Amino acid sequence: PRRTRMLNARVLRIVLLAIVLGVAASVIAKVLVALIGLITNLAFYGRWSTTFVNPTTLHLGAWVIAVPIVGGLIVGVMARWGSTAIRGHGIPEAMEQILLNESRVPPRVTWLKPVSSAIAIGTGGPFGAEGPIIATGGALGSLLGQLLHVTADERKTLLAAGAAAGMATIFSAPVSAVLLAVELLLFERRARSLIPVMPLTPNGKLDRKALPAPEDDAYVRHVYEPPQGETEQTLASIWEELLGVDKVGRNDNFFELGGHSLMAVKLMERMRRLGYGIEVRALFATPTLADLAATLGECQDVAVPPNLITPDAVAITPDMLPLVDLSQADIDRIVTRVPGGAANIQDIYALSPLQDGILFHHLLAADGDPYLLAGQMAFADKARLDSFLVA
Repeated sequence: PRRTRMLNARVLRIVLLAIVLGVAASVIAKVLVALIGLITNLAFYGRWSTTFVNPTTLHLGAWVIAVPIVGGLIVGVMARWGSTAIRGHGIPEAMEQILLNESRVPPRVTWLKPVSSAIAIGTGGPFGAEGPIIATGGALGSLLGQLLHVTADERKTLLAAGAAAGMATIFSAPVSAVLLAVELLLFERRARSLIPVMPLTPNGKLDRKALPAPEDDAYVRHVYEPPQGETEQTLASIWEELLGVDKVGRNDNFFELGGHSLMAVKLMERMRRLGYGIEVRALFATPTLADLAATLGECQDVAVPPNLITPDAVAITPDMLPLVDLSQADIDRIVTRVPGGAANIQDIYALSPLQDGILFHHLLAADGDPYLLAGQMAFADKARLDSFLVA
């Protein structure tokens, strides 16, 4: 019980900090907009005003070309002697700090980024305020987390909260701002990061049983048309069981009814048990019930030929490799690179797309292997170590 209270108190603390941060980021967003208007008026009209104006009505003539050049030079000086972190659009730089620096953004970015961005945009820079406000709001959240010495995950949550608050103020779209922050900055959808006030179990995970079940009208539904034919009726009954939805129509979409990739795998398995040949990609290509039912039977199970390389084989020839087309010279070159030669080769076949990707990242890595992870753990005594090994 004590552990649960500590967890909830810490989550509540982050929520309160996020609220304060949201107010501060909103103020900074308004200041950024005012600065852009001020720089625009100063650069093109030589007057002190934050009112937005159309630069096309200016009378600088050919000298207007020099305005963005001067603005770029000023920003360059700020990046050179202020902080290189202000370079770029803002969003990729915020993602970089999260991925490579545990969400620790240099404190100077909090004021350097909005000022430099206002200069760049106000003098005719070809970008908008979404990147700068994400970088600025995120820097403010990171600064707050660094001052309070929170964990890296909590600092990331505060960074995303500041960025989302700034975006919501700039574009008056709070829901879109939150979704953007989740997609680009949090890289996750954990309740601890998204909605800390959701009901939690004692181990800190989301208690789904404590949440209200979605009503039937919470799903996207089309005009109901009953399934036609045995195949559609069979498929509809499986969807109803897997998705927990009543009366699936032939125009309903699997994913709009709450389906996801893991449930799609379960669906494929159920269909194969009934003798229907189907692939997962067919469901993504034709997610409606009627269209999917029409493709059933088109995908046949792949017949895997027998392995012709016997355990006592001392040589491998092209006719022993039904899964790949290689010349004898190619085969001999492969055999010479395998310790033990032909006696130590069970089969030869091409890599799958996933294996191709693994090999690519392995060859691309300069130091070590990205698929080999090393970790170190410490235990208070041998009894705890033994319990861990048994588990």
